[in-house]
Amino acid sequence: MEAKPVPSINVLPNEILVMILRRMPFEDRLRMSATCRRLNQLLFTFFDDEVELQLNEDVTYRFPIGKLSDRVYRNIAVVWNKKHKISKWLPIVEGFAHKLDSLNINIVSTERFSLFQWNPPAASMVQLGQILNKLKALKNFAIATTTKTFLAVSEAIYGLTNLEELMVKIYLDCFPFPYSNFNGLSRLPELQTVSISSFEHFYLPDGHSLIPALQVKDLYLDENLDPFDFRLLAQLFPCLKLLDVREIEMTDQKLQAPISAWPNLEVLIVGLCPELLETFKPQILHQLPKLRKLALLDIADEDPLLQSCYWSGPPDSPKANYSLLESVLRIPTLEEIHIDDRGELGLQWTGTIPTAVPSCRLYINGEFVPRANEQEPKA
Repeated sequence: MEAKPVPSINVLPNEILVMILRRMPFEDRLRMSATCRRLNQLLFTFFDDEVELQLNEDVTYRFPIGKLSDRVYRNIAVVWNKKHKISKWLPIVEGFAHKLDSLNINIVSTERFSLFQWNPPAASMVQLGQILNKLKALKNFAIATTTKTFLAVSEAIYGLTNLEELMVKIYLDCFPFPYSNFNGLSRLPELQTVSISSFEHFYLPDGHSLIPALQVKDLYLDENLDPFDFRLLAQLFPCLKLLDVREIEMTDQKLQAPISAWPNLEVLIVGLCPELLETFKPQILHQLPKLRKLALLDIADEDPLLQSCYWSGPPDSPKANYSLLESVLRIPTLEEIHIDDRGELGLQWTGTIPTAVPSCRLYINGEFVPRANEQEPKA
């Protein structure tokens, strides 16, 4: 009896192959894309927003230019240090400049665990600025560097007129960062989201004023040494709808500062730490008459070292009690509350989940938790 031929994957239409790829972990999709030109083209046609080309001193020369051809990378991440010279990675970025959607540049020293970072030569910064001027389609840009290096390319950054999201991380270099360095953000009409993380002191030089970026609606903050001045940040970003300060250790008094600075917030994301739990008065949240979503998250989430530091105290150390939510639930505009409950591994909630105001949806660890006869809203 003659054996029937085994069907080839080539007989499957693109729609079926894409459906199969969508059910696979992304790492497996990427491996499969290297097996044949057709799968490679499908991945970069339907999943290119998930593909990030990572360039550092170890992998730059192994990056698959022309391996299967037709690979147009829209997302690139670069680790740039003294060994990984700009001449090694800049031509690659330039080659994709016309279609690049996101670029993440981390400028670091060669010394591990050093907060004092490396400032590239002035000539290299001129080259970087010239490339940034060519990234007309760029929507997301992230840069981690020192104050001096940021200043060297800030004009080029403020020329990225299609930019929608900017992430800035300032390393410690004994050179304070002026808030007025962000005045150029007002020139980016599409900018919606700004993320600022700093190991350096921020200040406003005498005689300098701030130009508001009225178009920015979302602000993410992470301070590691000196605290931010929320009053000055509110001058830069007066029209915020979302504020995320989950990475900042708050007290009740410190939380009052951003609430006073942005009374029209609709989304507030806070990291709970023992100090805040000891002083937290939920009533201060009633000062936000437009608040729709509140998140009270574990400040040490997914960091075992921080979890040990924050939450492994004596048995009578502060824990979050669901009674904290009783007052919050009575904010008339509130639609969602999100909390983390890590049990013995981190932030732990005790008591009984309140049933008041069931129209306000509660999510614990990202999962919807019905209260009374509440049902999860349809997407």
